[in-house]
Amino acid sequence: MRPDRQKGFVLFVVIIFMTVLGLALAILTSHLKNLAYETTTERLKVYNDNIVSSSMAWANHNAKQLAKKTAGQTIDLDVSELSINGGRATITVTAIEGGKIKINLTAECSRGRVILKRTRNATLKIPPENQANQ
Repeated sequence: MRPDRQKGFVLFVVIIFMTVLGLALAILTSHLKNLAYETTTERLKVYNDNIVSSSMAWANHNAKQLAKKTAGQTIDLDVSELSINGGRATITVTAIEGGKIKINLTAECSRGRVILKRTRNATLKIPPENQANQ
C-alpha cells in the first residue's frame, strides 16, 4: 500500500504547484498589461514633447510669415520627418497685436488605441524687417 499512497501524494503536490503557478501567472499578466500601458503613455509624452519643440522652433523661425496670417487661421505642420506614427501638429494664430503674435499650438500623437493630445499657447515677437531678411 505504501507505493500507491506515494504516487497519490506526488500527484497532489503537482496539482497544488500548478494551481499556485497559474495564480502567479495571472497576477503577473495583469501587472504586465499595466506596465505596457504606462510605457506606451510615457513614449507618447516624449513624442509629443518632440512635436511641440519642433513646432515651436518652426513658429519662431517663421514668425514673420505667421504675422501675415489672420486671426483664426490654422497651419498644419508636416512632422513626418520626426518618424512619429500618428503625429500631427497645427498652429492657430489667435491674435496679432503690438508686434507680437499669439498662437495656439496643438500636438497629437497616437499608438494603437492610446491618443495623446496637448495644446499650448505661446506669444512670439515679430522680428523687424532688417532682421527678417538676414
